[in-house]
Amino acid sequence: VGEEAVEIERDDPSLWVLLGGIYLQQDRYEDAAAAFREVIRLDPDSPLGYEALIMAEESMNDLVATLEVYDRLLEMNPQSANLHFQRGLNLARIGDRETARAALEQALELNNALLRARYLLGVTCLELGDLDGAIHHLEALLRQSPDYQGAREHLAAALARSDRLARAIRMIEILFARGEAENRHHVQAMYLHILADRLRAAEEYMPPQGAPILSQILRIHIRRELGESYTRLVESLDQVTGDLDEEVRNYLNDLMYLYGETETAEFFAEFLAALRQEGRQSRIADTLLGRALMSLSRREEARDVLLETLQRHGGDRWVHYYLARIYLRKEDSENTERHIRAALELDPDNPEFMNFLGYFYAEEDRNLEEAKELLLRALEKDPDNAYYLDSLGWIYYRMGDADRAIEHIRNAIYHMSNDDAVLRDHLGDAYLLQGDVERAIAEWERAHRLDPDLNGVRDKIREHRELLSE
Repeated sequence: VGEEAVEIERDDPSLWVLLGGIYLQQDRYEDAAAAFREVIRLDPDSPLGYEALIMAEESMNDLVATLEVYDRLLEMNPQSANLHFQRGLNLARIGDRETARAALEQALELNNALLRARYLLGVTCLELGDLDGAIHHLEALLRQSPDYQGAREHLAAALARSDRLARAIRMIEILFARGEAENRHHVQAMYLHILADRLRAAEEYMPPQGAPILSQILRIHIRRELGESYTRLVESLDQVTGDLDEEVRNYLNDLMYLYGETETAEFFAEFLAALRQEGRQSRIADTLLGRALMSLSRREEARDVLLETLQRHGGDRWVHYYLARIYLRKEDSENTERHIRAALELDPDNPEFMNFLGYFYAEEDRNLEEAKELLLRALEKDPDNAYYLDSLGWIYYRMGDADRAIEHIRNAIYHMSNDDAVLRDHLGDAYLLQGDVERAIAEWERAHRLDPDLNGVRDKIREHRELLSE
């Protein structure tokens, strides 16, 4: 009915708004965006079409296009604190933190009571390494709203990274006093107390559940620093029930994000290397040492440690997986394939391993049928995983099936938490395969905005713009 209505009254913007809203309800986001652009064409001075277009663009996770709409709205209403905040939020999501900081500062100048803008500005300053700025804004936020979720955690990180460990510990201890502490806060508290040389207190923050491997490793460090016996803790480490990679993703990466990737990785690498030199080795400790060295880009050392771990302790799925990642970065295809296949043999139902091998084959442009089957199996286990959807789309691209490639890569972008340059680049290539050069260029331009250093994108844009102009 909506489509019939706009055919009868094509110049009525309210009908286009209605039709676009119906498309949104049907998850037809591109059709919705087209309808809302028609609203803007008919009534360029009304904010309604722009606000509706933002909904459609955000539904497609098209943060670059969304930013363009916010820029247009700000031209119409430059004193809107909320528009400056929303623009800053989107800039932060695409990783343009310097510009995001300026937008968020402008939002707070216009409305000092915007708590979300204050919080995001504090976090952005932390990510930029502006520790004084982070502390200033997060402390101001807590004065305005003492219960603001996440503020104390990030403030503790900024304080710790500026060598104010006592104050950092107080921030975390407040979470415990309020009954708000989660497992990750236990790990953070242990780590902070160790950094502050409060070793006895550190052990009291062992998490009640979660992170059993990482917390035992921290206990070993505490006992070693205190000069107490830790042999039994090392000997029992390989029997601890837990998933090492899951703890790395959920807890170690959290520590590295908050307290500095290099500093945190060096802390674990130095300690675990010392254990190894003392002959106090375990499969878990050596694997984690290899993972820490990978975070420090010390790949040769990581490879040697992990290969020795295999020789000493036998096959391990995560050791093989980490080795596959190292060899991939070294462009050693033979060893990449050998180790990821070994990981799959040990854990044949792991969708992450299936995705790795399938995408690897797509990049190598070989074994595409096997790659497709691997990704179909991975998506059975995790149907909404954006990376798996993109990998399958990229396999279809290599197979010459542009329509399926576009379908899966666009679906992958919809399921990402943020827009992604690599996926946009893939989508541009798929549109080019389909013969739609203009849409290909548009996607490559999005990829370039998201990551100006992405390999080859600028050349593709220039080359195909020249072809269009001929």
